[in-house]
Amino acid sequence: MSARTVWTAGLLAAAAATATLATTTPALAVGTGQAIGAQHAENIVAVGDFDGDGAADLFTSDPDDPNAMVSPEHLSVRAGHKDGSFGSPVTVLPKWGPWGAAVADVNGDGKLDLLSSDSQGRLSLRTGTTAGGFSDERVLDSGPRYGHIVAGDFTGNGKADVVALDGARNLYLLEGHGDGTFAQARQVAKDWRFPDLSAGDVNGDGVSELLVQDHHAEDKLHVAFADKKGGFADPQLLLDHWNFEQAMTGDFNGDGKTDLIAKPYMSIWAQQLWLGNGDGTFGAPSVVKYG
Repeated sequence: MSARTVWTAGLLAAAAATATLATTTPALAVGTGQAIGAQHAENIVAVGDFDGDGAADLFTSDPDDPNAMVSPEHLSVRAGHKDGSFGSPVTVLPKWGPWGAAVADVNGDGKLDLLSSDSQGRLSLRTGTTAGGFSDERVLDSGPRYGHIVAGDFTGNGKADVVALDGARNLYLLEGHGDGTFAQARQVAKDWRFPDLSAGDVNGDGVSELLVQDHHAEDKLHVAFADKKGGFADPQLLLDHWNFEQAMTGDFNGDGKTDLIAKPYMSIWAQQLWLGNGDGTFGAPSVVKYG
């Protein structure tokens, strides 16, 4: 039995108390992380299938000392199940404190790797290990002061790339080579008006799109389609009456289609899940409850 299999078994065993999706469908009300509950300072920072079971898992962080003004954070994983439930958090990286985070298999070994930006704006990588954790941090780029980062295949070549937004609202693309290295950052947009972004293949064409919003200015979620040449089309409306923030994507029910999770704006309650239809549209949302 491999070390990763042992870790996965431990993760599932620790997830005895799970959260389930509510059967009610609430009406839609007219980035970095989602608070899971008012009694716990746990935030969703990334989404990916860490245990390889076909259902997206939640990467969450919580402070070592919730009462302190500044405190190191722990990175944990809540295992996702194909019935739409999530397990209890299992710590995979203690004493961790990023500014932004994303997960993707950047070196092609079949394990998710952890990308992060720090308070100095550097972009770093921790590769996934066979023991179910992550390697030591390696700085990839210390150029522009990166803040929000997302990962996906934006060029359609099957390799994970990184899109990063700096403090001056310039958007950069770092094309992945598939071996854990990246091309030099290239600016693909300036004066980017959407401070919140996530990535996912919402229309099933094999290329990741950017899901973007400015929740301070409008109640709309937009999608910017990649042109497979390292650029993006002008964002177009994806969902209207969108009073939510910090949307993230993943295949939460294992049907091969990209789903969407987000939380109501300025709220720490009731994350909601939209199951994707695979054509750029989504079903009605369901409330996600955590135990």
